[in-house]
Amino acid sequence: MIEVKTTEEFVEMLQEGNKELLNLIDGLEESQMEIPGVKGDRSIKQLLAHITYWNKHGITWLASVYKGEKPVMPVKSDNMAERRMEMAKLNAEVDERTLRRSVKEVLEEYKETFAIVIEHVKRLEKKHLDSVFDYLWSKDPVTRRIVVMWRYWHQQEHTKPIIEWLETHKG
Repeated sequence: MIEVKTTEEFVEMLQEGNKELLNLIDGLEESQMEIPGVKGDRSIKQLLAHITYWNKHGITWLASVYKGEKPVMPVKSDNMAERRMEMAKLNAEVDERTLRRSVKEVLEEYKETFAIVIEHVKRLEKKHLDSVFDYLWSKDPVTRRIVVMWRYWHQQEHTKPIIEWLETHKG
């Protein structure tokens, strides 16, 4: 488990993850970024749009952290099976919408959204990161520090299959 203690460490960690992802796709043709099968049926373009979609939610979650509020999730159920189904539906909708968008548009939105995530993380102080809130679906109180980690974990979760796919498809 990664232990991040300061806002500066969070910013550095997030920026390193972003740099890794952008370096992976640097130099790829747009057609390569639209090939399905990188993670399930998703292409690199769809994964970027997926990360962006959840980073947009992450921006509101991060704002809630420095306001001292509980982050509002886009799915309403406290039942984990129902939550997963609702999230899968949201993800499928994002994937479908992304098919009609250009790689350039998706990449620009990814970069813009990531920059806003960083702006919000920079606003956080230790008191924000250490405070806690409860979710019915979580056995233990959740620290607001975890809200920041969600952004990193999510990006890493989708960077790994890109690495694996590129090892067999690039070049």
